[in-house]
Amino acid sequence: MDVKRYEGKLKKWNAERGFGFLIAADGGQEIFVHISAFPRIGRVPVEGESLTFEVEPDRNGKRSAVRVLRPGDSQLHPFSATRSSSRGFGTATSGLGFFPKLIVMLMLVAAVVYAYSRYTDRVAHIPAGRPITFQPATPVSLI
Repeated sequence: MDVKRYEGKLKKWNAERGFGFLIAADGGQEIFVHISAFPRIGRVPVEGESLTFEVEPDRNGKRSAVRVLRPGDSQLHPFSATRSSSRGFGTATSGLGFFPKLIVMLMLVAAVVYAYSRYTDRVAHIPAGRPITFQPATPVSLI
């Protein structure tokens, strides 16, 4: 499936709120763009800069720019907002495969086993105190 990319410029940008509007080079209406549509390489969007982008409907059905690239950026854009992601951001481990997750879990288990063995060694070396003895209570007469 071939997706159409458009060329255009960033017409307006609100840095505090993280969104702005693009306008395609061939004219037309302004298209909303969110900061999550840009690659996460540390560059802040600047009004007037040339960009390429794709257009998809957002959750309200309005047209929105996605997978925004600057000239010279890689075509690979793994962190762009897509409709499959509810907020446009993944969790910290969402990109990890099975084996890295397994290794992390094994490291956690090893840390717990090590900590427990240290705890039992310390408890074993604590000297026993005086034994506690219980004495029967003195009978009380109710008469």
